[in-house]
Amino acid sequence: MRTKCQHCNTTLQFDERKYIRNNWVEYTCPVCGNQVRFQYGVADQHISVTSQDSPVLQPVKSNFQSQPTPVSHQNIVPPVYEEEQQRRSPLIWLVPVLVLLFCAVIGGYFYYNKVYLPAKIDREAPRYYTISNMTNLRSSKSAGAEYNKIGSIPFGSELITYSHEADWSEVKDATGKRGFIASNYIVEKSDFYRLNSIFGDASSREIIQTVKCRRALLNYFKEHNYIGSISQSELGSVTPQVVPNSDNQWQVFTRSKGVTPNSVWFGRAINSDSKFTDFAVIITNIKTGAHRFLLFCFDETEKPTLVYEENTSAKYIENVYCYDGSDVEVDYYYAR
Repeated sequence: MRTKCQHCNTTLQFDERKYIRNNWVEYTCPVCGNQVRFQYGVADQHISVTSQDSPVLQPVKSNFQSQPTPVSHQNIVPPVYEEEQQRRSPLIWLVPVLVLLFCAVIGGYFYYNKVYLPAKIDREAPRYYTISNMTNLRSSKSAGAEYNKIGSIPFGSELITYSHEADWSEVKDATGKRGFIASNYIVEKSDFYRLNSIFGDASSREIIQTVKCRRALLNYFKEHNYIGSISQSELGSVTPQVVPNSDNQWQVFTRSKGVTPNSVWFGRAINSDSKFTDFAVIITNIKTGAHRFLLFCFDETEKPTLVYEENTSAKYIENVYCYDGSDVEVDYYYAR
């Protein structure tokens, strides 16, 4: 309710129900300390004011019925109670803070797991490179089928590698496709640069196209710390470190594919019942022009083994023979 203090004329606004005592409302003016007292629920209110400086006014019954004073709706002030204000105050700022905190936690969680963490994993993951002319990317660790093939990756493609196991590696290519690739078809950067330096022309890479033959050459060059033709920027990534000179720079040069005789040869000289053909190749020293013949065979897992090598002045191979499993004879073609 609203009323006025009879002593200081201060407008008082309070909930009379909170100050009822024996059916009388007693309220103390917060300005002058005088007491406002009237009977609860009676239309003709009896108000008494008590103070130290003024006499006590006894309840006086009015001889007329008070008329309601017209009040403009614009001047009506809704009652605001001190107790309710104190209870509501914390909620005014607490609820928005909790909402903002919740949104920040959820947003941070999704940012960390969907943006920051994947980018961090990609940055720190090792890089491998394909050594096959075209390598299949699959959605599962299963080869020899078309249903799980999701893409083909060309020679020399850089792959973000999440896991590298004996048979399969989980990778992501430059287009963002993620899947599985045969581990035998990828190598580290150092090995890729060394392997790529071995091919002296486009036809040599086209003819020596199987991964097992490329790995045979790569292993031989790594064992002897040979290198082919390579730029200085790539040479710095090759390990162990190689200082190119007239003794360690070798490459393979071939005629076009299908032309015979050639500087590569495929056949079964060591074991006629072998699952895989043998691989013979002539490598050339790019500083001195010297030639060297190499012969590899492969076991059931395609692991290469160097079975014979010799120096030669020939550039091309006619045929290769093996007697008693160890005595190797080579027919060379000496081109002018």
